[in-house]
Amino acid sequence: MKKLALILVVVTGCAGMGSMGDSKSATMSEQEKARSDYQKAADAQKRATEEQGKSEQAQRDVVAAEKSVADAQARARGQQARAEQAQVDARKISAQAQQQAEQAQQQAVQSQSAQTVEHKQVLSEAKKWTDEKTVNGQVLEVKDSSLRLRTNDSQNLTLGLSDATSINIDGRLGSAANVQPGSDVRASYQLVDGKAQALSLDVRSGKSQDDSTQSAPQPPTDSSPN
Repeated sequence: MKKLALILVVVTGCAGMGSMGDSKSATMSEQEKARSDYQKAADAQKRATEEQGKSEQAQRDVVAAEKSVADAQARARGQQARAEQAQVDARKISAQAQQQAEQAQQQAVQSQSAQTVEHKQVLSEAKKWTDEKTVNGQVLEVKDSSLRLRTNDSQNLTLGLSDATSINIDGRLGSAANVQPGSDVRASYQLVDGKAQALSLDVRSGKSQDDSTQSAPQPPTDSSPN
């Protein structure tokens, strides 16, 4: 009987130890699973942060590209206006020196045609980014890089000037240095990075180009009878 009782105690003890071992093993397995799940969540968060950074950089690249396209379009339009005005000047010069001007005219026409095709392609591709505006007014102040005018609706407007801005004064190609305050002006411009950039200026100074080239008076006609 004593031996039987001892055997039962040993068996029961072993069974209890086995149950405790199984419980400990299950706990460790759950802990390992939890650590694995936590690591997966951390890795997913890291990937999400990286992708967000890439998205923000892509947005910055888009903004930079839009600004670059708008600036290129402004310069292209201004350069086209300058080329067209140079063409007009060439025709006026041809009236004074027809033989030499005809050769220059042919070259200018070919150059103008090539530039027009190229500019039209640029304008067509970039048209969705910017719109050209026009305004009429009177010049208040002129600087190398800007012109301030009083619009016909009594608003002050400052236009940025660049080497691509076409400036036409009394029908001839000119520069900002030739524009006088008080002159009437019709300006075309567009917004580049939130600022008005002049594409072309058509200035009327009020002075006639022919003031210094008036014809001499004709001698009176002799109306006495023969």
